[in-house]
Amino acid sequence: MIFASLMHLCPRYFIGGLIFASRWFNTQFIDGFGQGMISPSLMGLSIKGVKNNKRASAMGFFQAVNGVGMFCGPVIVGMLSDAAGLIWGFWLTGLVGILGACLAARLIGSENQLKTRPAEVSRN
Repeated sequence: MIFASLMHLCPRYFIGGLIFASRWFNTQFIDGFGQGMISPSLMGLSIKGVKNNKRASAMGFFQAVNGVGMFCGPVIVGMLSDAAGLIWGFWLTGLVGILGACLAARLIGSENQLKTRPAEVSRN
């Protein structure tokens, strides 16, 4: 009787696992698509003001910093989550995202002000 009840529950857990896996796949697909769209833009911005003969070095530096962040980010969040609880890892990730968005908005805003400011005419 116990075996029969376990056999009855197994398909439910299996189907639930498939539903979870399909949702996980969809979120990973969306995340990968977004990263694929933003990475070339970030690379272009990182080499925007670099001379042509130094662009390969600038791209290498960009990728090195990106790699360090991809390694250290999960390590730091994992250590914080182990020490303070899992929820703090999510809070830290959210705070870093908000800080990055505010910094980007500020930098983009200051760059746009430089472009729209009229040039001063010198009278010599």
